[in-house]
Amino acid sequence: MVVLGRTAKIVLGSGALLLLLWVTLLVFSANSIEESSSPSSQPLRDVKKQPHVTKKKKKTQEKEPDTPWRKYNLKELVIPESAKQAAKNLTPVPLPLSVRRIETHTIVVNPPEVKSQLTFVFLHGAAFKSQDWADLGTLGLLGALGYKSIAVDLPGFGKTTTTLDGIRDNYVNKVDYMTTLMKELQLKEKQIVLVSPSMSGNYALPYILTHPEMVAGFVAISPAASGIVPPSKVKALQVPTILIYGDRDTSLGPTSHRDLKTIPNFQAFVLPKAGHAAYLDQPDTFHSLLYNFVKKIDAHPR
Repeated sequence: MVVLGRTAKIVLGSGALLLLLWVTLLVFSANSIEESSSPSSQPLRDVKKQPHVTKKKKKTQEKEPDTPWRKYNLKELVIPESAKQAAKNLTPVPLPLSVRRIETHTIVVNPPEVKSQLTFVFLHGAAFKSQDWADLGTLGLLGALGYKSIAVDLPGFGKTTTTLDGIRDNYVNKVDYMTTLMKELQLKEKQIVLVSPSMSGNYALPYILTHPEMVAGFVAISPAASGIVPPSKVKALQVPTILIYGDRDTSLGPTSHRDLKTIPNFQAFVLPKAGHAAYLDQPDTFHSLLYNFVKKIDAHPR
């Protein structure tokens, strides 16, 4: 009886121990389930469900070329007073042309003494016309300095009343128009210094891209359409170029600077206290830049 009592106690004790372990496991499992469904564990599941997001690489700034043209001083020469006085006696004369069946009005100043084969061709913005270059004194001054200069009324502006409508006003037709215009003006390769403000960039930039051999220099004044030029074409364009815009121009000036700054032979000039038509606000500075630019082209032909 004594032995059975001890055995029973051992069995009972073991059963109690097993029961205790079983209860402990139940409590642990319940706590684990509760913790897994608690709010504190929810963000972990949410993170796993989020899709993988790759970080965008920072765009590296385009490196500008290092060429001799970028180092030329385009402010060193002063326009002679004698030329300024002689310019007052030079009056532009009309030169009517038929360009792709469009009667195109142009005006021209022939220099009394030719000092260069380079010829300036002036385009205009949407609010302007060829006569504005005469009124500003630009055509007469360049004539007095020995350069032939021509100003054009583009289709639908000034005295060129016919537009490109009807033959599709697009870049291809603008290039065709400009190509025919230069032929009618009897201009040859590397003879043209093309001056293009604002809207006329729609004509000038496509033309330069397709006929760079014709252009000795490009004067861009807050030109439109700079964004159409592929970056690879910008880097490959060897035409000496100056960009001019006013410090108050917050649209086409800075935009064209960003788009064109990787042209190898390039310089930009921001004129103080000047707006979109910077040449009107600072004519003396503008004329000085034209003079220095064309002298450098003469001295360093492509």
